Formats: sequence, C-alpha cells, structure tokens
Amino acid sequence: MNVSLAAQVLSKSVANLLHFNRTQDKNKELAYLFRETEGTEEFFRLINDTFDIMNGRCRKYGISRADWEGKKNATCNYLFQRLRELLKHIDDSEYYAADVEDGEKDWVCILDPAPAFASSLTLSTLRVSILSTIDLVDELLDMGFEYVLTGKLNQDCIEV
Repeated sequence: MNVSLAAQVLSKSVANLLHFNRTQDKNKELAYLFRETEGTEEFFRLINDTFDIMNGRCRKYGISRADWEGKKNATCNYLFQRLRELLKHIDDSEYYAADVEDGEKDWVCILDPAPAFASSLTLSTLRVSILSTIDLVDELLDMGFEYVLTGKLNQDCIEV
C-alpha cells in the first residue's frame, strides 16, 4: 500500500466512521458489528495526528516554542506526547511480534508471535522519521527559530 492510500485509510475520517457506527442507536445490528473498535479508532487517530504533526508546511501548522515547551518542562504537550505514543506502539508491536519480553511489562507472548502492525522496515523507518523530527525540532527551536515547518524536513509529504 502506498503512503497516500494508507493516509486515507488511517485517518480521522475513518476513525470518526468507526465511532459513529459503534455508537449510533438507529441500527443495533450495525452497532454490534462495530463493537470493540475503540482501539482501532484510537490507533487511526494516532496515525492521523502523527501525519499532521510531521507535515506542517505553513506557519499555522508549524511547531513553535510554545507548542514544544511542555516537553522540556516534563509535562508532555500534545504534539510531543502523540509522537512518543506512536513510538511506544511501534515498540510494543515489535516486542509482541518478536516474542520478546518487554522490560516495562511483565509479559512474554506465549502464543505464536503475531505479525506487527506493519513490516519491520516500515516500523524502523517510521521510528527514524519520528525520532529525527523530534531531534530536529529541538535543535532548531534551541537555535532560535520561531517555528519549525516539519513538512519541509522530508522530501515528500507523508500524506497527500
């Protein structure tokens, strides 16, 4: 699947559709079919937020010092927190797929390892992109830039 299609599927619109179908009252059968989709809905919102954070191409969507300050004050702000949250999902997915014990949790997958939510190459490149974005935003804001247009940090838009 190419990035453009993935961005359309893993979007806020699809998350809203899952929520609507799960919570609507007019068709109980439809609501039943969408039961227990909260996790998928939240994951789609997380991916959508990450795409948005990493694609700021004009000042309105840039990251300013005020947007980023929460990170340095140990009370993570929304932007930084969402990026870290996706990194945690990537780690958890790799741990589970590799049947590795997670240091923060006391569990080991005793069943056959399940596939990660994406290929290992995709997970690695996503991790590098997120960590690089965090480091570059930190560096540029520390150098005195008023805001950072994260969409200018990549060769192609993550989301079209």
